[in-house]
Amino acid sequence: MDTDKIKQVASLSELLEIKTKDNVCITEDIDCNGQVVPHIAEMFRGTIEGNNHTISNLTVSTEVWGDEQSIALFHYLSRATISNLHFKNIRFEIEKNGYTPRIAGLCYECGASTIENVSMELDTSFGEEIPLIFDANSVKISDLAMTCNGKSVKTIMNV
Repeated sequence: MDTDKIKQVASLSELLEIKTKDNVCITEDIDCNGQVVPHIAEMFRGTIEGNNHTISNLTVSTEVWGDEQSIALFHYLSRATISNLHFKNIRFEIEKNGYTPRIAGLCYECGASTIENVSMELDTSFGEEIPLIFDANSVKISDLAMTCNGKSVKTIMNV
């Protein structure tokens, strides 16, 4: 990673400003104070080095408008790297409206990416257990942990 082109991130507002191919360095723990967002990014193809920092107290809230709508902090990761990042007290408040969305904590679909030393403690308003990653294809993974509604759950649903 070219250190001259690394975006330093120390707040939720800076995190929400990342672009698809940004290289990001989290420089301190980020307390989101219950802020509500629909996601962090739709598509991400860059690098996030978390430096073992924690993003906490964030609520993802959205209304489902159709079957198989994907919901996650990052909907799609492609050729991305996320490492040494932890999420604590994350809440998903999803209005399903009778639809069946595709839900995952970190990302719904992950291809040709690297996810290392990432953990998440998540609660849902709908009581279902969801994985950290739903669909992973050609992904290098190590040291992942996920709890949902207080229970340890599978980190990846489909590999």
